Amino acid sequence: MSGSNKKTVLLVRGFNTDILERNGRDVYLPIKHYLAHSHNIVDFNYTLNEDIGVVYSRLCDTIKSTQFDILMGHSMGGGLL
Repeated sequence: MSGSNKKTVLLVRGFNTDILERNGRDVYLPIKHYLAHSHNIVDFNYTLNEDIGVVYSRLCDTIKSTQFDILMGHSMGGGLL
C-alpha cells in the first residue's frame, strides 16, 4: 500500500505509559509496527503531571487540527476520546 493510500490513526496512550517509554520500553511498539504496514500512526502523549483538563483540551485541539481516519485509545486514552 503506498503512503498516500494509508489511513491516519491517532493513538491515544493509556495512563502512566509515558514512564515505560522514557525507560526505553514502548508498550505500544508491537501495535504500531503492525498498523504501520497500512496506516500512518500519530501518537498522542501526556504525562502524570499534566492536569486532565489540559490533556483533554490538547487532545481536542489535535483532533480538530488534523484529519484522522481512525481514533484509537487504550485504557485512559479511550476514556479521553
